[in-house]
Amino acid sequence: MIPRQFYCFALFCIACSGGQGEPKDSATAQVFPVAKDVLISSAGIGPVRLGLSLDSMAKVTPNFDPARTSDGDGVALVEIPLGLDTVIAYTGEDDPASAVDMRRKIVWLETMSPGFQTAQLIHPGSFVRDAESVYGKIVRIEKSEIESREYVTFEHQPSTFIFRLDNGSGVFASNENVTARIAPRSRIFSISVRQ
Repeated sequence: MIPRQFYCFALFCIACSGGQGEPKDSATAQVFPVAKDVLISSAGIGPVRLGLSLDSMAKVTPNFDPARTSDGDGVALVEIPLGLDTVIAYTGEDDPASAVDMRRKIVWLETMSPGFQTAQLIHPGSFVRDAESVYGKIVRIEKSEIESREYVTFEHQPSTFIFRLDNGSGVFASNENVTARIAPRSRIFSISVRQ
């Protein structure tokens, strides 16, 4: 028979362990085996590779069906659906109303889909503090003038990566567009790879 004091102690331990607030951010700087079809690397995102033409991508990617899209600045972009996820490509085209030129080479890629991740498991939606534990301290957070998009630079991030933050992540002084301070629980909005 189990003594009554044990039950009281067990209930006390359970009560003390609950309600500890928000979970802590966590990441390690280890490299994990990430499947190539979801890997963000200096070569590209998933099966989409920098420097290749859309035509050549179509030959090696099943159901490759790029479509014209644009951003808030009116830049001509190409949306590439890959299953449930999407990659946005810039191919150097000028007219967002024109048809996609399949002969154009991919200059840069961006994804907002959490299904894609780096070898260290950082992805769109990751906490900035997790990325910081992998790529080093925040060097700067910069807000763009027109769109007020926020971009973070880490001390040891790959030179080909660009990390965009959710709006409101940077803590900026009045009339400033550069800081190194981050709001708690801030997340990465997108990851871009450029040549």
